[in-house]
Amino acid sequence: MATRYDSTMGVRHGPKFFIDKETLVIILLSQQAYCRRYDLDLLNELKQDGRAKNILALSSLPDSNAIELNTKLADIWLIFPYLLFLQLIAVETSLFLGLSPDNPCPTGEVNRVVKGVHIYPYMQVEQ
Repeated sequence: MATRYDSTMGVRHGPKFFIDKETLVIILLSQQAYCRRYDLDLLNELKQDGRAKNILALSSLPDSNAIELNTKLADIWLIFPYLLFLQLIAVETSLFLGLSPDNPCPTGEVNRVVKGVHIYPYMQVEQ
């Protein structure tokens, strides 16, 4: 299972190629009217072309095409409810697939705590 993030406009420049009948696309709709128009264009385009298995949109504004969050936060603050929702999907999906979110790679290639990296003191260079 692969996950990725891209901007609404960026999806059209390559990542849309990865969308297929097994893909869940999650669109985080902007509250800002100008940006939201592009978000909704992409949402409608994906719904019409039928390539994605499921499309889920989150919004802080009423919209019949999206799950509405009960908040009027500015876009910069929407990261918190959006991120919580996305993390819950990740945990539930991991459990559904029989994976352990606390130990995603039991063979040790990937560690929760990065090993073997040295932290060097930062010294500001005088100008």
